Amino acid sequence: NVGDKKIIVNGLKLIPQFDKLEFGKKVGKQTDRLEMGISRVEIEGFDPEKFILENEICIRSILIDELVLNAYRDKNVLFDYSHFPKYPQQSIAALTMGLNIAKIEIRNSSVLYEQLAEEADYPGAVPINNLYATITNVSNIKNVIEEKGPMKWDIRSNFFDAGLLEVEVLFTKNIHSPDFSIKGKMGEMDMKAFNSLIENTDNLRIDNGIINSMTFHAEANEEYAEGEIVLVYDSLRITGLKKIREKEKEELGFFSALANVVIRSFNPPRKSKEEPKPMAIFIERDKNKGIFNYLA
Repeated sequence: NVGDKKIIVNGLKLIPQFDKLEFGKKVGKQTDRLEMGISRVEIEGFDPEKFILENEICIRSILIDELVLNAYRDKNVLFDYSHFPKYPQQSIAALTMGLNIAKIEIRNSSVLYEQLAEEADYPGAVPINNLYATITNVSNIKNVIEEKGPMKWDIRSNFFDAGLLEVEVLFTKNIHSPDFSIKGKMGEMDMKAFNSLIENTDNLRIDNGIINSMTFHAEANEEYAEGEIVLVYDSLRITGLKKIREKEKEELGFFSALANVVIRSFNPPRKSKEEPKPMAIFIERDKNKGIFNYLA
């Protein structure tokens, strides 16, 4: 509707040409197979005159309702080490036309990330449900960034469909820079929910454990991210898993026992008056992978 500068799309689907087993082999390199459906997209405040006369995309808001995304990666396929993906702000900076989107809102959405580890029989899964996200100040126009501030992501979701995770990602005004900061928190969560991923990717199983709360913050640059995390948990017990021959079972039992000695079962220690022990975050950036790998 040109009169009120509004665009509505009822129903949008992205359907891969090949199934999960074929996709990586057909592409010839390791990448994410994306299957997506969106119930409704509403674009408001689109300015066609700026687009035609000034080569600028100016939009007041974009609403994405009921996005369902399935991302699948087969790690048995060769990895492409010649690929160095840009981060979102750098991709925006590289556009030849002006871009100014004041707000993008995602609501009532869900994401399922699946990863088939090398020689694994089944993929590990990370389900994210009840996803709500607001992205503000998506722009490559210098005076707009100076006035409105840098791009910011606010995300809230049920992580592993078990714990409420809230995350804020703040970028810098220099959109050519990969730098950003992240902070977040999570409430109570049954740690056994992690088994949907780690049993098939890391040969580990959490037999018991409750996260009572988690807070974290970090500053990230082109080389690494560093910050601090405070994870309050109790009753943690883990088991090492592996397809093993009969003679290796005793050795694996020793590993499981050792892991439960080395990894503290309670933070703070049980029946103590100590405060929870904060730990340092230090992550080296994998420059062959995108921002979501870095955040994860």
